Amino acid sequence: MDEHDIPIFLAGLAAAYTVLHTFLFLFFRESRGNLYYALFTAFQAGFFLALAQLQNPETTAAQSELLLRLLWTCGIFMCLFAVQFELRVFDQKRSLPALILTPVGLVLTVRGWLVPTEESIKVLNLFAFAICAEMLRLTWLAMHRRRPDAWIVGAGFAAMTLTGLYVTANNLGWISGYNPWAFPLGVVGLTVSMSAYLSKRMARASRKALEQERIAHRAEIESQRLAAENERQTAELEQARQLQLSMLPESRPDHVSVEIAFEMRTATEVGGDYYDYKQNEDGTLTVAVGDATGHGLDSGLLVASTKILFQSGDADEDLAETLSRISGGIKALRLRRMNFAMVLVRIEGRTLRVASAGMPPALVYRADAEEVEEVLLEGPPLGTLAGFRYREHRLQLAPGDAVLLASDGLPEQVDPDGEILGYERTRELFRQSAPRPPEEVLARMFSASSDFMGEHPLEDDLTMVVLRARL
Repeated sequence: MDEHDIPIFLAGLAAAYTVLHTFLFLFFRESRGNLYYALFTAFQAGFFLALAQLQNPETTAAQSELLLRLLWTCGIFMCLFAVQFELRVFDQKRSLPALILTPVGLVLTVRGWLVPTEESIKVLNLFAFAICAEMLRLTWLAMHRRRPDAWIVGAGFAAMTLTGLYVTANNLGWISGYNPWAFPLGVVGLTVSMSAYLSKRMARASRKALEQERIAHRAEIESQRLAAENERQTAELEQARQLQLSMLPESRPDHVSVEIAFEMRTATEVGGDYYDYKQNEDGTLTVAVGDATGHGLDSGLLVASTKILFQSGDADEDLAETLSRISGGIKALRLRRMNFAMVLVRIEGRTLRVASAGMPPALVYRADAEEVEEVLLEGPPLGTLAGFRYREHRLQLAPGDAVLLASDGLPEQVDPDGEILGYERTRELFRQSAPRPPEEVLARMFSASSDFMGEHPLEDDLTMVVLRARL
């Protein structure tokens, strides 16, 4: 290959890289570096084609004039897009020299079209020298900031700069004995290094995308697993809820001395509240209201165990003994910090007996005085202290008197502003509602509770039982 074939070779090499990186940009639009590199090599190919044609002896004077304009234009834009390539791939937001060189290059392009002389080539060489200096500065900054693989571009620009300085010095007459292979080698080194850098950058991006895809795939699998687990747990909770509901009394007891009504609202699928009763053949009625710690499946299982223990007691067992026996049974279950608050009420004629283990006070409405009394019997929840001796309280009911047994979900309700309903409001609500039949009392209490909470969700199970001495 003689020196006249060198520009054709360089033009073909640049054209090949132009096609390759144009397709890379079309297939991977996020990589704008490929676009600027393709434009750089496209003008490079035009530059060397124009140069090859200028060296052709058969080129006429008119053709040479046009070719000089093309050579000038391609050289200017090749330099400008080389700088834009570096700014893009090295993530440089701005460059003051590049901002200055861009309009200078546009002005020189216009000048080259208006005055296409060989002297313009020297001006082009000086412009290319300034461009090379800025590109070297950007490359050094990238290497100093430890940009990945910036050294690849640095090596290419080092080769290009050395050959560029050599060619520029020769064109300005500073040296003699020009070697025609010097500049082609520098151009090839620059072109290959820029392409290699883009290839590694895309490979790195591809690895990152693959890793993200693997992460997303694992996340999707984990999401599916969690969805399946959630579906399984939901099914289990629904079964537990149905079990709990099946343990609640299906009907109200018919007692000669009192009317009774009860209702429960749970905060989750399976609540920790419980109510029950058992009635002996002699008419004695025992009512239980309980509250297990927490909610969910474990609380539901604790409620089921408590029901069995409550219903299995002897008819003549007093209330304090019943609480102690149930407490021992719960402690034997070893349910890990689970315990059960409970209040028991037994009605024998007009006599009311109360025993409590960690429950809120029973409220007793006296119809004659239209006042509410509290019956608070302190004692730890069942399943906490083995052998604790619970106490029992006895009182008489007059016609129209009413009793409210409620879990702590009632007084501890919270409104949207974070204010607690409290025991004083609970007593007043009951005092206002108590003269009515038990069903209406419950309806009014639950309605007032809902009004107080507003949009605030129910955070704890809510159970109420109302007994009213017949008139």
